[in-house]
Amino acid sequence: MSINEPISTIMTRDIITVDVSDTIRDVFNVFEQIKIRHIPVLADSTLVGIISLTDINGVKQCAKFKDSSGSDSLLDVMTVKQLMKANPVTVPVSHTIKQAADIFLQGHFHALPVTDSNELVGIVTTTDLIKYMVKKAG
Repeated sequence: MSINEPISTIMTRDIITVDVSDTIRDVFNVFEQIKIRHIPVLADSTLVGIISLTDINGVKQCAKFKDSSGSDSLLDVMTVKQLMKANPVTVPVSHTIKQAADIFLQGHFHALPVTDSNELVGIVTTTDLIKYMVKKAG
């Protein structure tokens, strides 16, 4: 197993993204349809944040307790910008798998957008890292 391989070896290249102006319900629907847990957030094609299924589920739980006054659900009135984690930690595509693993160990998150010259080119998650290790060990 070579943890010095480039991060591009294990990153997902076909990236699903959302816009800062999308509603939380829109993003929840993406999570439900595609079965992923982290989505990079763009504003005018620039990475500005990341949102997770855990973030959405917190709001979804709160939405269950809304009053019966007929007001719109939190899921429909909140935007991604209000919930996302702004300025996410990213890794350049030139980083190695080991460097990404070290970042995961230092942080309290499970996904890293991968960039090349400040352009989003992929995403790597702790799950990708575990799958890689299991494949190489087996």
